[in-house]
Amino acid sequence: MSEAAGGEKATCSNENGEQGSTNFMGNAQAAAQRLGKAARENPLLAVATVATGTGLLVVAAPAVLTAPIMSFAGAAGFTPAGIAASSAASAIHASIGNVVAGSVFATFQSAAAGGYGVGVLAGAAQTAGGAVAGAGGVGVLTYFKGKDKSQPDSTDEKKDQ
Repeated sequence: MSEAAGGEKATCSNENGEQGSTNFMGNAQAAAQRLGKAARENPLLAVATVATGTGLLVVAAPAVLTAPIMSFAGAAGFTPAGIAASSAASAIHASIGNVVAGSVFATFQSAAAGGYGVGVLAGAAQTAGGAVAGAGGVGVLTYFKGKDKSQPDSTDEKKDQ
């Protein structure tokens, strides 16, 4: 038996249902090559699939998008303790004067402090993720709707048996 990643023994079934051992990394590399070939042959489908997956990821885990945004907001001066002195956020605050509740500025400060802004940003991220997933889904449907019925369903070549 060959060893999988981490020294584990791996078994799998082939297309005929036969059990056997396999080299996990070799199979992963072969799968990546097949996916790359399919993406080159079907770029619209590849882009649409990636967009759909990315959108669904953001819907399921909005922190994937909000964490980097809040990291930049923290660097700009939005902190849990308030606006940092001598920061970009303090300069913006000085230029706008009184901050209106619910404004973008107030929402970022609330999110930095762990308040209502966290939910607002997460909801906005999920909405954007849903839109991206929907657009990707439309691309996938467009691909399959426009696909000529004479084309094969798979880009894999028939293997000699």
